[in-house]
Amino acid sequence: MIPADSSLSGNFNDLLSRLSAGQFQAFDTALSGISSVNISSDLLNSVIRKLPDNPNLPWARGHFVLKPSSRSAVEDILLFDNGPALRRIPYENGNIFLFCFDLSESRSNMVRHSLFVPIMINAAFSGNRKYSLYNILGHDELVDVDYPSGTDEVFHLKGKDMDIIPEIKRGLNGTQLQFDQQVRFPGNYEIRLSNEFVRNVSFNYGREESNLDCYEKEEIEDVLSEHGELNARLYSGEFTEVISSLGKSASHVALWKYCIILALMFFIGEALILKLIKS
Repeated sequence: MIPADSSLSGNFNDLLSRLSAGQFQAFDTALSGISSVNISSDLLNSVIRKLPDNPNLPWARGHFVLKPSSRSAVEDILLFDNGPALRRIPYENGNIFLFCFDLSESRSNMVRHSLFVPIMINAAFSGNRKYSLYNILGHDELVDVDYPSGTDEVFHLKGKDMDIIPEIKRGLNGTQLQFDQQVRFPGNYEIRLSNEFVRNVSFNYGREESNLDCYEKEEIEDVLSEHGELNARLYSGEFTEVISSLGKSASHVALWKYCIILALMFFIGEALILKLIKS
């Protein structure tokens, strides 16, 4: 949302009020520069790591003073000394971005500034819902889904020999499904609504479930002694010592010598046989 000029109708403020985004108040006609940048915002944290002492920031020849919002989820990305210059307002599954000044080149250098392109690109992608790669078994994690209004259909989580009807939760973050530890096995599952595919969801064991304990040397020796028929050997020590032990072990079975001796014996035998035949 970009205000066109210094004169706005009351309908614009009515819209901002419905969005709980604050309201435009007075119009500041002075030439004002951006004084603060919220580099922690996901619109800019991939572009700016640290601002220099005297950064070259955009300016505007006149801007609206925006009344503070009552919503804690509202985020101010660019700020003038007396209020926001660019504000993000979460709305349903996306975001609304509100500039407080005109972007025409006669009013501002914003469209020619290096911040403009990354802000607009990241703003466009900010509406894409980001799903987690997997959910952890045994945890009451919520799964985001799109739920059409005015329908009484229920969601199903379907897998191999399994069909679960999850609990539906609706709130400010949209529609979410809760499975209450009904999923007991890891794997990939399908979420369906009225037998129509909605999205995939994966469940996996938590990292704390992995048992990284190892057998001690004495325990391995006991196992080998109990099963003497096993064709196995135990090597212990530093890595270089183990490599050396493996080399010595391999040298004990030097079959290449026997191959050479047998080859010479066959060669001599063949020569004797040919000599006897000729005689």
